[in-house]
Amino acid sequence: GFVLLTSCAPKHFKMPKFLLWLMYAAFISDSYVYSSSFDQTCTCAIMNGDAVDEPILEQTFKIAFTCDEEGKVACRNLCVSLAEAAKTSGNGSLLLCEHIDEDVEIYVSVFSRVCDFSYEHSGLAYSNHLCCKDHKPQECELE
Repeated sequence: GFVLLTSCAPKHFKMPKFLLWLMYAAFISDSYVYSSSFDQTCTCAIMNGDAVDEPILEQTFKIAFTCDEEGKVACRNLCVSLAEAAKTSGNGSLLLCEHIDEDVEIYVSVFSRVCDFSYEHSGLAYSNHLCCKDHKPQECELE
């Protein structure tokens, strides 16, 4: 059956194939500044629901964002844009399930974090649960 994630997320993920695309998207974005410091990074994460806990999937962009409200907004916008692009492509569910090592049912929410701030909900969450079985999206079983 399916496992509903709470505070425990799968511990092992395969290296996502789309990370190079994400890095490319970040580099062509005008929402960053150049710097030699890698402390000013932006991290996008997929979490289960609205609770900030262990990310199901995360990617840190080692390009410098400002460590202030402007940087938070730029990082959040990048994460939302990437999530929307994955959804629009029709491959978002497949890409996410491909990298989860166990069967799960999740409520996909997008979070962002800039510099050493805490994760913040991006305002983007998908209304339908996503069920993954054998690394593929499946219809969720009604309970």
